[in-house]
Amino acid sequence: MMTNWSELADGLGTAEGVPELLAKLGAAKKADRERAFDELADERLVHQGRRYPAAVAAVPLLHDALEAKKHPGKALVLRLLATIAVGAPEASAAAKV
Repeated sequence: MMTNWSELADGLGTAEGVPELLAKLGAAKKADRERAFDELADERLVHQGRRYPAAVAAVPLLHDALEAKKHPGKALVLRLLATIAVGAPEASAAAKV
């Protein structure tokens, strides 16, 4: 089943750009992976503790990235899955204040 990302919401509106960012988590350059992670974790999939529908659709793709034999961004993929599951650390720290 194909995901119609244009029908899903993310933190910036429609989630059309999310698949490209997910692919960039496996980029050869570390800086490209980190930029993709930051945008996904801070704006697109989770923003200020809110999880968007695109986050749910991203989980199977993130799982596939973890299953891949060689994926340079596995640590970021795990961090992104944790952020989707429990929220960003800074959001939960702010909630305790």
